[in-house]
Amino acid sequence: MATNDLTVVRGFNGTTAATAVDAGLIVKNPRFSLRQIENAVNTTMLSLEAWGIHAFATSSIIAVTLQDFYELSLTSLSEQYGLLSVYYVNENTYVPQPLPFRPAYFNLGTDPSEYSVGTGVHILAWGNVVPGESVYVTYAKKLDDVADLTTRTAELVVIGATAVLLGMTIAPATHEPGARTDRTVQPGQTSRDVRHWQGEFYIRARAEAAQIAVQRRNLPSTVRLARARRWRQ
Repeated sequence: MATNDLTVVRGFNGTTAATAVDAGLIVKNPRFSLRQIENAVNTTMLSLEAWGIHAFATSSIIAVTLQDFYELSLTSLSEQYGLLSVYYVNENTYVPQPLPFRPAYFNLGTDPSEYSVGTGVHILAWGNVVPGESVYVTYAKKLDDVADLTTRTAELVVIGATAVLLGMTIAPATHEPGARTDRTVQPGQTSRDVRHWQGEFYIRARAEAAQIAVQRRNLPSTVRLARARRWRQ
């Protein structure tokens, strides 16, 4: 063991040596079940939107003659931030050119008929865009999949899930034997662990939200929309 090598003997004590598969692996006395871990991860990911943490995604629409409203099928749209930018790419400079827009998120059920849809966008001016060309919509996407996570947000989810899991444990108050006593740690240690991981999550969540806010401000935006955004904030 001085070299940190561990020798595993297959077929020990007369048993049959067989190839192990993931489904057959057994963890002895796990502190948390897989379902508890999954629930903690899901709970943490759902809370990220409230902190202002989301991914950036882009959709596209094709300009149509005499049409200013377009329905968007964005099931993962963040309800808190929604549509962030509408722009086209200049064919000469390839620089994104922002367009003024007004989002429509809710089913109002009134005339005109386009207001009855769930998510859409009114493009108020088209610039140099002609019918048949592509216009791009950048929106805030909920973090509802592992593929949406960056390295920073993945670490944040792990920290948040850890705080949730530790919060479900019983904080020991004594070393006396009993059904409600966790004697693997000193009295009160579990409570201190919960506070530590919660604090770490809050600090990192605020920092991540601040970085994402800077990214939102750097998106292509018209002067009118930028002024309105500053007023709201």
